[in-house]
Amino acid sequence: MEEMEICQNGEKVLSWEIKLRISTRLANALAYLHEGASRVVIHRDIMPSIILFEILTGKKIRDLFNCMDDNAFGSPESSKEACLNASMLEYGNSGQVMECAEVALSCVRMNPDGRPSMKEVAQALR
Repeated sequence: MEEMEICQNGEKVLSWEIKLRISTRLANALAYLHEGASRVVIHRDIMPSIILFEILTGKKIRDLFNCMDDNAFGSPESSKEACLNASMLEYGNSGQVMECAEVALSCVRMNPDGRPSMKEVAQALR
């Protein structure tokens, strides 16, 4: 399995398989820290939902929101999907990529009560 791919602009990036493996392991580790550790671990320097989105899409979360603002012609869902499609077309398994992007986006919802737990994120990525 190749660890690096060349994207359309000629830049080397991690392969989709590597990104998915890193994201899944990160989610599993954070789920353990949140729920499985004998003592609850509070981390302030890791923002798991934003990191997850960046690993999977190769984009900063603010880039997605900026793109959505620029494409505010339709519903928020169609705008979000258009921006994700534009940034992720270079990956082979677009269905799997979009499903993972949806998981990552659910982690950065404005209302924290609507966000999945890291355990749920890890299960979805597996």
